[in-house]
Amino acid sequence: MKTALLDQNVILRGRGFFGRSGTLLFSPNPDSHEWTLCVTDDDRRPIRPAMAGTESRRMVLRAEGVVLNVPEHILAARFAGIIGLSIGSAKPWPPYHGRALEVLSALNQARKINLFSNFPTYTVSEAVFFEYEKRRQGNRAFTSIAPARPLPESATEGNRMKYDERLTLKIVCNYPGLGEWERIYTLPDDAVLAKICSAHAPGWPPWLYYPSKMCSYVFWPHHRHITWIQEHSLHEARELFALHRAQDLLGALALLCRDGTFAGTVCSHYSGHKADVIAVKRADKHLVPLAHMQPARR
Repeated sequence: MKTALLDQNVILRGRGFFGRSGTLLFSPNPDSHEWTLCVTDDDRRPIRPAMAGTESRRMVLRAEGVVLNVPEHILAARFAGIIGLSIGSAKPWPPYHGRALEVLSALNQARKINLFSNFPTYTVSEAVFFEYEKRRQGNRAFTSIAPARPLPESATEGNRMKYDERLTLKIVCNYPGLGEWERIYTLPDDAVLAKICSAHAPGWPPWLYYPSKMCSYVFWPHHRHITWIQEHSLHEARELFALHRAQDLLGALALLCRDGTFAGTVCSHYSGHKADVIAVKRADKHLVPLAHMQPARR
């Protein structure tokens, strides 16, 4: 996988979720290849699952009084292979675009390609998951994270098993009126990542479309940053909803990347932010470098 460092600061300005101006500063991290959250100019904290929580329909990062809302629309860009980056935001609500594409594009423009032979890939030593107590549409709702899969035996070298370094996302969705559908995405793949990051947040429930449109004439600047089913065919809505679910999932999985990336098979089955964050926190307890993985005992 091609990795990259920033060769300059990147500033992203825009309106936060509630319409107030906000600024995100991305700067090269001179001390580490990890992504860090800038608490003060001299205090950069490595981004970890312990920082993450959830509020209404979003993730939140907290560290020493610093709050960053909707980080999933920022951290999903982590899977572009950009390392050694610090995130700073003077306000709890950074610029909101309803997706991660603007962050991904801005970072890609400032990237300086570097190849690191020791660029690590992490996985989990055993499968973890979190399931909601309440079923959704009569079905189980959960996020599961499984270890990287061994490659065929022919791909082994000596007595050491080789593992698939890719990340596979299986997304199963079911919304009233849209039915059930399933999509699978595999990374690293620049085109797939860009497609995932281009999908705006789902406009749900659909009746919010009309209040949102009315408010957009006054104080709500983000009506166009939402995927409304009123503006799409059934097929388009399904595709965009699944892509954004994958985007949110990447934002949570980025907490496991450390100074590299993450590999494994992750399933979002009628799931959401709460299950993603709890599953990631459980996965963090079993996080191992892929190079240290041992074949499961039979």
